[in-house]
Amino acid sequence: MVLKSEELLGTLTKEAKARQAAFHGNRFTGKVDSASMEKKSTKPVRTSEKIADIARTSRVQVDRLRRVKREAPEKYAEVIDGKKSIRKAYDELPPIRKIRKLL
Repeated sequence: MVLKSEELLGTLTKEAKARQAAFHGNRFTGKVDSASMEKKSTKPVRTSEKIADIARTSRVQVDRLRRVKREAPEKYAEVIDGKKSIRKAYDELPPIRKIRKLL
């Protein structure tokens, strides 16, 4: 399962961080060459969109699974083992509004 691949997730995250590091606010801080001077027509791609394309799922599912992994590792293990769906595990998490009120 692609969503299990920590190495792939790490690589994609590092690539995204490198792209972010090339910019400070709206000011480009990387090297400038003639190719980068041309206006680019492609829109930025989110890491979760790349992972979703590889896993043949939606970006929302990837984002939900990340939240489940971060907040409830035991539920994440159930999803990976096939015992529970991503949506079911996500719905069992406390709403974000309640978490913010507790802080």
